Amino acid sequence: MVHSWRLRELVHVLALTNDIFFFKFEHERDQSGFDERTFGRIVDILQLQCWRPNCTPSDIKFTHTPWWIQFHDLPPEMMMQPFGFRLGSELGDVLDVDLPCGEVIQGQFLRVRINLDTRKPLRYQLKLFREDAKPAMHHGLAVPDHVTSTSNSYSGALQISATLLLMEMKISAWIIRELEDQFVPILQNCITMTELKKIHVHILKYSLSQSNFLATKMVDICDINGETGYAYLLFKQMTEPNIFMYNALIRAYTHNHFYYQALTIYKQMLRHPQAKNPIFPDKFTFPFVIKACTGLLHRDLGKQIHGHVCKFGRSSNSVIENSLIDLYTKCDDLTGAHRVLERMTERDAVSWNTLIYGHARLGQMRRARAIFEAMPDKTIVSWTTLISGYTRIGCYADALGVFRQMQVVGIRPDEISIIAVLPACAQLGALELGKWIHIYSDKNGLLQKTCICNALIEMYAKCGSIDQACRLFDQMSDRDVISWSTMIGGLANHGKAREAIELFAEMQKAEVEPNNITFLGLLSACAHAGFLDEGLKYFKSMTRDYHINPSVEHYGCVVDIMGRSGCLDQAVKFIEKMPFKPDSTIWGSLLSSSRTHGNLEIGLTAMEHLLELEPDDTGNYVLLSNIYADLGKWEGVSRMRKLIKSKRMKKTPGCSLIEVDNVVQEFVAGDDSKLFSDEIYWMLELLASQQNRTNTLTEMVMENIAES
Repeated sequence: MVHSWRLRELVHVLALTNDIFFFKFEHERDQSGFDERTFGRIVDILQLQCWRPNCTPSDIKFTHTPWWIQFHDLPPEMMMQPFGFRLGSELGDVLDVDLPCGEVIQGQFLRVRINLDTRKPLRYQLKLFREDAKPAMHHGLAVPDHVTSTSNSYSGALQISATLLLMEMKISAWIIRELEDQFVPILQNCITMTELKKIHVHILKYSLSQSNFLATKMVDICDINGETGYAYLLFKQMTEPNIFMYNALIRAYTHNHFYYQALTIYKQMLRHPQAKNPIFPDKFTFPFVIKACTGLLHRDLGKQIHGHVCKFGRSSNSVIENSLIDLYTKCDDLTGAHRVLERMTERDAVSWNTLIYGHARLGQMRRARAIFEAMPDKTIVSWTTLISGYTRIGCYADALGVFRQMQVVGIRPDEISIIAVLPACAQLGALELGKWIHIYSDKNGLLQKTCICNALIEMYAKCGSIDQACRLFDQMSDRDVISWSTMIGGLANHGKAREAIELFAEMQKAEVEPNNITFLGLLSACAHAGFLDEGLKYFKSMTRDYHINPSVEHYGCVVDIMGRSGCLDQAVKFIEKMPFKPDSTIWGSLLSSSRTHGNLEIGLTAMEHLLELEPDDTGNYVLLSNIYADLGKWEGVSRMRKLIKSKRMKKTPGCSLIEVDNVVQEFVAGDDSKLFSDEIYWMLELLASQQNRTNTLTEMVMENIAES
């Protein structure tokens, strides 16, 4: 014993009982040396206690002894003293934490000195784990090498254990949480899937693959990147996914428009209600499940989910109720939407706006306006929805009226409301209001948005201010395909065919891919200028160079180009080879070209088809009558006029629009219902009489010149 313990002096041993011995050290350093030396073997555990004067062997309690425990495979971030104390406190009273020296490298471990209860079983080199997880990390229990002495005496008591002490240990939930928390900031800064996969490798390394907490965060990253396949693999590896994991995957599928897959996961969630730990949908589940039904426009399935909402007691949640209103409105079930609104205890702006949108989308603007007026707190979305609804059904004056009323009540227009009202300005020719919107957008920094500039360009072009449209286009720093297409179409409508073609060439140099709208404007420009060869070249380029399938509008432009160029026979052959049935626009264009070039035969052919497509359109009969008149075939003219009278058809009266004091006035031929009609007709008579006097004077001057 003296040799193995490396004692300086002798030690006296006295047996008190079968397994309790009394030790007396001759040298003080021999006793203190036990603080740093290891003694005994793993099968012969030696436990020392200090001898206190006036105590008996029965008074000595050999219940606790210090142990050095090694924790392996910890992340470098956890190789610190605070974590050592927290980890060790789960096993017993922590006496000390021994940190590795220098930089932490792989293979090092954290040593924690713990006062363990020797009455519990102890296992050597045990893997710590959770009840619901795989092994999380290793720890090693070394042979005890600690001797405690709190007395100046050189004596102590030793108990020898004849059997191996085993201690069953399970790591608590907070330890796993500590490991998980180390990955949280890393996942929060993760953007790409490449980074995520690297992090996932480390999560697997630390046996955290069954962590619902980390898996949910990884699914959220997959959602942002549109990688639903990888998200499903993360979900599939979970043996017991929790409600957060289910919600994350349903949300990812819904965001990326995989609605069937979202509903499949929802069904899987409900599949085992009798399981040990059943999972039920919560208030975060239903909004995305309902959105999936909305994306599929499946009202009946949505009604079943509505039943689940009531079954699980979530019917009083405003987010879920708003989702249901959105479902019913987009499925054209406004009765169901109103029923949900009526049962809501707390109606917010989203509830009202969704219902207004539902009626506006179906063109029911009176009902939408009534709901809007009944709405207690109107938002910018409410006003914008009403404006866009009026614009959609062609009630442009009403749209401008709502826009002005919005400003009166102090609501400042935003990006969406401006985009909603500018088409109304374009259709009504409200150039002054459009200019005001342009100035407002410039002052509020909205011209940095390409969509605002595109809408302003279209407004200027349709209001006849093509030069202003060109200036705005040139000032744009970021032009998309809509910018180029709108500008090309505007130039075409103003007869600037050559400028439109040159702009298309610039578009190609800028490497902006044209779309079908771009070619529609380009072909329209060729039609206005009669550029037959250029038009046919661009038409063929659509499929050959850009793989764009021409629509009936593109074919109509080509027919118009051929008709204006006088190639009527070629136009007829082109129509016959079309992949779909020509519409009234194409035959109407051919009929108009027939009148221009005096081709009665082709005009009659076009008229035959128009009688099938538009039997009540007076304009077609008038156009054919004019062809007869141009050719001097008055019998045909008489026949057409009798046909018009027999069918009691009336030609749609022409109208014109004018903007005065920021108000657009519409004038229809024969309409005298306006309050200022008398003044207008008086002014027209004055102008007519003035014109007659001017004509009379002109004739007199001409006669005098002729006589002289």
